[in-house]
Amino acid sequence: MIEEAYCKFQVMSEDETNRMLYEARLKARRNEFSRLQGALRERDVEIAQALKVLGDPVEKIAKVTGLSPDEIAAL
Repeated sequence: MIEEAYCKFQVMSEDETNRMLYEARLKARRNEFSRLQGALRERDVEIAQALKVLGDPVEKIAKVTGLSPDEIAAL
């Protein structure tokens, strides 16, 4: 399976147009991943702020959100 994928990659990379299309798709995927990571981080910060207002302990907020205690204290 790996060999087949490698052969397809070699054929694709020989053609300039296909290579450019591949790189454009790869860049779009990376950008989308980065955008989603940013949205998840923003959601975690919002949850942490809400839990902090409710008076939950920093340790619990850190467990729920994955943020560090220092990040939570800075909110």
